Parts: sequence; C-alpha cells; structure tokens
Amino acid sequence: MSRQKDIGATVFLDNPSSMEDLEFALRRLKKICNDENIFTDLKKKEFYKKPSMVRREKKIAAQRKNYKKSRESFYEDEKN
Repeated sequence: MSRQKDIGATVFLDNPSSMEDLEFALRRLKKICNDENIFTDLKKKEFYKKPSMVRREKKIAAQRKNYKKSRESFYEDEKN
C-alpha cells in the first residue's frame, strides 16, 4: 500500500457565503500546491514508469539541455 503525502494546507474562510472569499481561498490553495510541487508529483505518479524508462527520459532531457547550451554558446561566439 502506498501512502499519500500530507501537504498540511488548510485554507480558512471568514464568511463562507461570499463567493469572492471562496475564489480567493482557491487561489491561495493553488499557490500553496504549486509552491510544494504537489501537482507535478501527482502528474509523475499518475502512471507507473519502469526504471529503465525513467533513466531513458533523464538521459534524453540531459541531451536536450546540452544541445541547447551548445547552441547558445555558438551564437554568443558568433556575435563576438
């Protein structure tokens, strides 16, 4: 059994009947979730990935990063 991470985020409403307070509370909750990377964690854990696929994706991401970095340095050298 897997255990879910408790984020401990609680948003209180002073006047629950007001829709503006509800929208403000939702915005605050979304901001808290984004700050704690909850949405990205949920997206990552939505489906099981084999360890070989995780390694492959990491390798491809590193290659893309290096390619982008080399292109940027090439254009910087060309300008000078």
